[in-house]
Amino acid sequence: MEIVPGIHRFELPIPFAVPGEEIQMVGETNVYLIRRTDGWLLVDAGLDAPETLETLEQSLAEIGVSITEIHQIVATHFHHDHLGLAGKLRDRSGAEVALHRDDLPFVDMLGAGAEQTLRESRDWFCENGAPKKELPIFANWGELRAPDTVLSGGERISTGYFDFEVMWTPGHSPGHVCLYERDKKLLLSGDHILEDISSEVGGAPGYQDNPLADYLNCLHTSRDLDVELVLPAHGSPFTRYREKIGRAHV
Repeated sequence: MEIVPGIHRFELPIPFAVPGEEIQMVGETNVYLIRRTDGWLLVDAGLDAPETLETLEQSLAEIGVSITEIHQIVATHFHHDHLGLAGKLRDRSGAEVALHRDDLPFVDMLGAGAEQTLRESRDWFCENGAPKKELPIFANWGELRAPDTVLSGGERISTGYFDFEVMWTPGHSPGHVCLYERDKKLLLSGDHILEDISSEVGGAPGYQDNPLADYLNCLHTSRDLDVELVLPAHGSPFTRYREKIGRAHV
């Protein structure tokens, strides 16, 4: 779907396999293909899974774009359904992958050290009072790869058609970023602001000391942005940006 001229939204599946059961689709991640003067920018890349890659290839083919034309990938954060497929897309296209510096430690933790990280995460949740039968699902979703470009917030990403400001919005992850297009009043919000559900904000090994305070502070400092359309990583695009923040920031 072309949301606005020059920005296409693809819904990529999140397949999950439980041992002994068939693969189930547990949701979708929105990725955004944005026109550049010399190709395309992809915001988020989806999960590194055959079903996800196949859907992306089919979506690109429908609008006459090849993976080789993707020259830049910006991941809003390190989670596998956002950064996971970026490495394979880079292998095929030579695209430059960008990620915020505060999410870099998790790329290593969920790369070669993934199994240890998963064990530590299970232990951490148990030590902090989570009942074992209610623990979240810890699974190795595939290896994450380091980015080519490290963001810190405040950078500008210009495509020739759009001029995005990188906004550092920690909370959902330590290095989460949003992309704000001031003139066109667009916000690519990643998992920071969603329409029908609240962003997951919680602790885990390696996370910041008070992610909820960071999240609420970001909502407060960004509430006066002039935004007419929000393009989130899950769910449908939406308006009423300030109203949504007002409900969350109590």
